[in-house]
Formats: sequence, C-alpha cells, structure tokens
Amino acid sequence: MMSKETILLVEDNADDAELALLSLKHISGDYHIQLVTDGEQALEYLYAQGRYASRPIEQKPALVLLDINLPHGNGLSVLQRMRASAEHHQTPVLILTTSDELTDLVQTRQLGANSYLQKTVDFRHFTSRLHQELNHWLARAS
Repeated sequence: MMSKETILLVEDNADDAELALLSLKHISGDYHIQLVTDGEQALEYLYAQGRYASRPIEQKPALVLLDINLPHGNGLSVLQRMRASAEHHQTPVLILTTSDELTDLVQTRQLGANSYLQKTVDFRHFTSRLHQELNHWLARAS
C-alpha cells in the first residue's frame, strides 16, 4: 500500500495554522498534513529526530509550508539547514508569512525558498493562491 504524501506545515500562530489547514482541506489530492509549531520541531520532523525519531526517514515531506517568525529557531534557520542537507536540498519550500518586508522576500529567496506567500485575512484569495502554489510544486515533485 502506498502511503500518502506529507505536507509539513510549520506555523506557531493557531489562527494562521487553522486558516492554512482549512485551505489545505480543499486541495485535490490525498495528503497527510503534519503541523509543527516551532523551528526545533520542524528540524526534528525533517530529520526524524527527537519526538519524531520513529518517523521513517525515507518518507520525506513532499512540500514544506514555512512561517518565518517562529519560536525555538526561526524559519530562515530551518530553510538554511534544509538547503545545506542532501536530504532536503530539493524539497519545495513555500514561505507563509504576514511580512511584506522586501528584505524578508529577498532573504528567503537567497536561502532557497521556492515561493513566498503573504498571509491575508481574505480566505478565498489566500486559498486560491495557496492552491496555485501547491499544485505547481507538488506536480513538479511527483
């Protein structure tokens, strides 16, 4: 039996996580969504360490949705670690952030983010943009 592909959602704000999860429910495809709430948990999940040591290392996430501002290691440090490792050098990473700072956009691109999606209170607009990005990157990953 083939297991579902995983989308790793790294988000510390409960409201933003709920918005992303609601949006993800409308995606065409059968994905397992793994939510972690800080940078340390994200790295533990990605590298099957700590509380995620029992996760099969070969079952890497198909895509990572990554907030920048996180406790215990920000999103930039998570992205930097991913891009420096053979295991996750090619894993698509979509930055999800409230930041509209040009420096954040430039820095995430320089570190290897595939896309930058600004969170918005407009659910339909956010869902539409998220679906476009996910369909694009998940199609490329398969």
